[in-house]
Amino acid sequence: MNERDIEILKSILNYCEQIDEANRQFGADKECFENNTVYRNAAAMCVLQIGELAKRLSEGYKQYTSDSVPWHQIQGASQCCRS
Repeated sequence: MNERDIEILKSILNYCEQIDEANRQFGADKECFENNTVYRNAAAMCVLQIGELAKRLSEGYKQYTSDSVPWHQIQGASQCCRS
């Protein structure tokens, strides 16, 4: 793992924490999520950023961690937020 991977992983962690914070603020309620655009957009923006950041990780790191982290799916998650 190189310094760039470390910085990217820190950013991914930060976006995960933001999703957790949104869930705490809104009660992690499915109905609230479906009906509240602020909640939905906050989570979607974080998912989009996580997916884009995952694409920037080195191939070596992604291969090394591929048994425990579904990087391909994480990268693809950013596409669901663009529709």
